[in-house]
Amino acid sequence: MSKLPIYFSCSSIFTAICIVFLTSVSTQGQTKNVIPKNLQIVLEKTFQQIQKNASYSVSIDASEYYKFDKVPHLIQKRMSRIEGVNEDLYYATHTSSEVFFNSPNQYLYQIKDSRTLNRPVNDPVLLINPDFFQERVGGCPSPFYKRNRKHYYYQKCPSDNQFVKFSIIPKSNRERLFLGEVEIDTVLNVVLNFHFTTTVDGVNYNFEVENERNVNAAPKKIKVQLNGKGYGFRGKYTYECDFRNYKFGIKKHVEHLKSIPQSLNIQDINFEITQLRQVARVLHKSLRKDWLDDESNSRSDVVIGFDFPKTNSLVTEIKSDSTDNQNITKIFPFTKADSSVHLTKPDTFRIINFSPEQMIFSKSFFFGKKANDVYAWEIYYRSPIFDTNFNTAEGLVSNLGFYIRRRWSLYKWLEFDATGRRSFGLSKNTGMLRLRYKDENNILDLNGGQFFAQYNYEQPISPEMNSLSTLILKNNLMKIYDRKFINFNLVKRFSGSLVLKSSFEFAERIPMENKFDYYWIDYYKRTFTPNYPNNAEKENTGFDKHKAFTYLLQFNFRPRLGNYALTNEKIMRWENSPLLMFKLRGALPIMGSEIDFTHFEFSLIQQKKWSPWTQAGLILNTGVFLNTKRMEFIDYKHFNGNTTLLMQSDILASHRLIGLYSGLTNGANQRLIDHYLFSTTGNYLETMGFIKFDKFILNRFDFLKNKKIKEVISFNYLRVNNQKLNYLEFGYGWDGIFKVLRAEIFSSFINANYNTFGLRINVNSRLRIGNIPEL
Repeated sequence: MSKLPIYFSCSSIFTAICIVFLTSVSTQGQTKNVIPKNLQIVLEKTFQQIQKNASYSVSIDASEYYKFDKVPHLIQKRMSRIEGVNEDLYYATHTSSEVFFNSPNQYLYQIKDSRTLNRPVNDPVLLINPDFFQERVGGCPSPFYKRNRKHYYYQKCPSDNQFVKFSIIPKSNRERLFLGEVEIDTVLNVVLNFHFTTTVDGVNYNFEVENERNVNAAPKKIKVQLNGKGYGFRGKYTYECDFRNYKFGIKKHVEHLKSIPQSLNIQDINFEITQLRQVARVLHKSLRKDWLDDESNSRSDVVIGFDFPKTNSLVTEIKSDSTDNQNITKIFPFTKADSSVHLTKPDTFRIINFSPEQMIFSKSFFFGKKANDVYAWEIYYRSPIFDTNFNTAEGLVSNLGFYIRRRWSLYKWLEFDATGRRSFGLSKNTGMLRLRYKDENNILDLNGGQFFAQYNYEQPISPEMNSLSTLILKNNLMKIYDRKFINFNLVKRFSGSLVLKSSFEFAERIPMENKFDYYWIDYYKRTFTPNYPNNAEKENTGFDKHKAFTYLLQFNFRPRLGNYALTNEKIMRWENSPLLMFKLRGALPIMGSEIDFTHFEFSLIQQKKWSPWTQAGLILNTGVFLNTKRMEFIDYKHFNGNTTLLMQSDILASHRLIGLYSGLTNGANQRLIDHYLFSTTGNYLETMGFIKFDKFILNRFDFLKNKKIKEVISFNYLRVNNQKLNYLEFGYGWDGIFKVLRAEIFSSFINANYNTFGLRINVNSRLRIGNIPEL
């Protein structure tokens, strides 16, 4: 009886939250605003002119330059030595080219010249011309678009009769709304120039556009500035472009989208990630993607072609002698003091002489001939000091690893991996060997040895988090067994839309029991749970040593995948399509295998922006066992529960780190259930959804709004037929605390009865976006 008031209290709170949200949305929709007629006429005429998609060519001089105002003190020396990142040092690229437009999203660049300053990679600077005549630009509602006028006030400024200025002021002080001015010519009915500022996720954007007076919607000069801070860094980025020599009615052939190869690689380039010195490259690509082609418009995919010069001008680099220092100020708008700083050219794959202290930290060593911006050989040493953990079955364990990699290009290599594992408590050594080939379309992986495994084959529990939970809370969540195995994996990417993953393993699976009860804190006088998990469907989850031949076949399909195409590669827009996964898992009674079952599962993952300030996501996961002739509890369908206080996860899919290895867990991530309590051999359905708000309830207070923290409402549902279980969770949380944390409170219900309440802290909540592709 005592549970009933709590249930009604939680339901009432959730209902009140929904009413506040719906009331806010309906109030926004009823707000009206009248735009001055002369401004409306000019905007409509300009919009019509753009819709004609006239072909033309134009010469541009584009520059991008950035510098860091602040680098965290603890890593200043490393940033300077390894990546060439120094405070108050400019990094820049300048490109001259002629651009031929066939349509707003299809054009060809003829590169005339490209020069760099303090940058080891000379990528040509492409055109950035934010299209404020589409509904959203950079995910922000454009004040030029008719349906967005409910968000803005339009006020006429004092001016003469022909040239009229208008102030555009957002009706609220939330992010992603533009503040600025637009000037029009009432005689020619053209937009002369406009200046807008906005803030997106704590980064300030400033846009200045000056148009040709005699040609409608033809820019003359564009300047985009960014400044912000994050993770201890603070800096600013500037993009400038000048236009000249417009010629209309001219077309140049642009290679057709279908003939352009897709860029399918989605993995890191090397173990020692050196991304900061590539910040301009990343920023420029992000600006092009976010501020030129919004998912709300109906245009075709972007196609960009390149025609490079045969001369060496593309790779010309400004040297540090006095003559070239004088030329710097002619190309880049720097002061003499700014341009006279020392020039650096760091190496991504640096050859470093060995020293004993390097044994403390994991390290990559490169040698051999350098070609295609990479060295031919790499040896990676994985230190055991930072890959040590504790569990109740093995005690204190430590992993030591070596990689030898032969690399032909950034994304094509063959590697050999040897990993050793020492259980100090059991005085036992185990390990595994791996041979792996990878290119952009394929991964072939052969590995084997003797190594521990979790009961859930997706390995959802981080050993590091399990160590903390065990030692501090006396909550030993990770249930493991020993295995002697040989495994073959194949990943074939037919396209960005279709991927096949397969895995075949023959293993001798050996049970393990708790041997150690060591802890740091005697939390509530708890006793450690057995290494055999508790389960509502199977009383005895233990097993005897046996052999098993298991397989996994998985098809990943994206039905509406968009592209951002360059001449030599097609970049996937992962967020535009849902991810559908078809998985067949089972075991065959061959080669002495004692296990025989067949399991089919279907999953859907989708994240979508409902508005500039609201993002939603959904996972649906359902499955059925077609054959259960002989199974152990290891082979059951396990659900991604998480009863640890600290999680490492994305909102929609659990992301765990196991030493060096990382992966994506398919399926919903229930916050308040045990990982194995509801495991089943029957039919099941699980869903998880969330809605993330920039401004909802608490973020209406200015002192919180300025922290750029987003509010999240989420729900989880699990139906297990064999157990007649209906499990439901409702949660509320803050995302983006210190940029990388998400805190949530959850209430759970079992068969409509209140169950429990909990708090979760999640790590890396914003580091991955969109419907994340498979590894």
